[in-house]
Amino acid sequence: MNIQVDARPTASVPAASQDFEDFIYLISHDVRNSVRALIEVPQWIAEDLSEAGYRIDGSLAENMGLMNTHTQRLDRMLADLLTYSRIGRMQGCRSVDLAEAVETICQEIRIPRSIRLEIDLQHPTLNIGDKDAMTLLSALILNALRHGDAGTSLIRIASRHEDDATVLTVVDDGPGIPPQFREKVFGAMITLKSRDEVDGSGMGLTHVRKVINHYGATLRWMDLDGTRGVGFEMRFPD
Repeated sequence: MNIQVDARPTASVPAASQDFEDFIYLISHDVRNSVRALIEVPQWIAEDLSEAGYRIDGSLAENMGLMNTHTQRLDRMLADLLTYSRIGRMQGCRSVDLAEAVETICQEIRIPRSIRLEIDLQHPTLNIGDKDAMTLLSALILNALRHGDAGTSLIRIASRHEDDATVLTVVDDGPGIPPQFREKVFGAMITLKSRDEVDGSGMGLTHVRKVINHYGATLRWMDLDGTRGVGFEMRFPD
């Protein structure tokens, strides 16, 4: 399946759409400061209660844990919205070293040793904003990690030059995504599992779609052998 993209330059984005993205940026940035306070204040309360000799257990511990879980989730959503609003902003295209970008992301994510990562970068660079390259690659790698099988998994990242385009592929051997959900997963805040099962906001593939659109690229689902796994092929024009 090919995802249709708007290949127009950012300057031609309708004013209403740009205003909306500016609004997302401001809200995500300002509200997140308040959410951080909501994360820290219960921790301070717990410390004060403990120092005063009160035990934090039973329903009190459960409620404070529930509060922490939901505020952490809200903070993650706002952080991902902020990332979304920043795609294409305040950066110019340059030749990004893909191997260096992948290595940086793997260090930040701290990929478990049980995950096998195969990298074959025949075309070593991609003409893209450096921050957008990190957003794209981290979203694809995290998507494979979060939806892969527990314990072990395989992620393949490859690039090549073909027909005046840099072709970037990311493939995993996880459970896969049924065809009827393949368009849905690119929507904002969409997860196919309960949020209690998935450590994410559902914005990862939304980031991928926006990067693809911004750079006039195309994305298609790869046909893999068997019924398992997900493969994305992205073509960025030179």
